[in-house]
Amino acid sequence: MFLLKKRYCLVIALLLTVFFILRLLPAGWFIYTIQQSIPSFQATGVTGTVWQGEASYAQWSERGHTLPLGELQWYIDITSLVTLSPCLNFSSSAGSQQLKGEVCYSIFSKKINAQEIDLALPIANVAPFFGVDLSGNISAFIKSIEITQAGFVDVDANALWEQASIYTGSEWLAVGNIQARFSDENYNVVSQWRHITNARPAPLVVDITAKLIDAFAKKPSIKVEGLIKPRERNSGFEPVLQFIGNKNNDGSYRIDFAE
Repeated sequence: MFLLKKRYCLVIALLLTVFFILRLLPAGWFIYTIQQSIPSFQATGVTGTVWQGEASYAQWSERGHTLPLGELQWYIDITSLVTLSPCLNFSSSAGSQQLKGEVCYSIFSKKINAQEIDLALPIANVAPFFGVDLSGNISAFIKSIEITQAGFVDVDANALWEQASIYTGSEWLAVGNIQARFSDENYNVVSQWRHITNARPAPLVVDITAKLIDAFAKKPSIKVEGLIKPRERNSGFEPVLQFIGNKNNDGSYRIDFAE
């Protein structure tokens, strides 16, 4: 009994020590740690502490393109330290672009869990990363997604692309509203798509999976592969699909992308 009480006191003392360290260390330490792991992330105007802080401006840059995150705020859920699974609650805003949610890291099981992630933004903000001109607004909600060394598990997410349009190279092709549902299968993310205007099926049959490789490496990679096929001939999507995939004899396009 004495040993149990002693261990309990040691755990409490450790948690209090960690708590006070988080309260005292400046927020710049937290941003520096993120930047060492994710060089694409940059932030300026950082104030506060590791435990609770904010940046007046943050952005994500990759392959010559930049996604502004705007003002960033965060705090660490102190109760999550008890289970040695620290959770970071965050939010960012840049005009009509909004992002908030919670990310936790389990020290013992070495897994990352994101939950209650809310995202809303003009799709034009991220279109340059895909090399395609797009318009409309994206809203997405990730109820849960877990990343382990093996890949994705417990994926429960959905997205809505409103007033979707794709530039074919000569004209804008209006698509309407597209809804996507995401889940997991064999550690991969799989998706189901449908066109929700007048309850019609999506104009494209999408069968794509995403696989995370070396999830906890300094720079993990992701592999996206599958098929996209227009439901109708001469749908107008061909110029775009030719740009992102290779055409098969049945009219579908093979997508094979790794980053």
